[in-house]
Amino acid sequence: MKRPMSRPNTTTKTPSAIADALKDVPINPNSEEMKKLRFSRHVSAFDVDIDQLEEHPWRNKNVDILDYFNYGFNETTWKVLYHI
Repeated sequence: MKRPMSRPNTTTKTPSAIADALKDVPINPNSEEMKKLRFSRHVSAFDVDIDQLEEHPWRNKNVDILDYFNYGFNETTWKVLYHI
């Protein structure tokens, strides 16, 4: 039986520490696992450059960042993963 993925403990790590930890993680955006995460119409999260979005609602005051990023990511750490 597979163990469920656990959410990393990022409460004591800074975004730059998380980004540094992720820089050596091999990511294959064409793997079967990643293909399952794709959005409809053949667009995945990796096809979206968040810098090009017109709005960045996760930057607004009193917004829960978990509504936009998960697994301990934020805008900075997502950009590191996006550009790998």
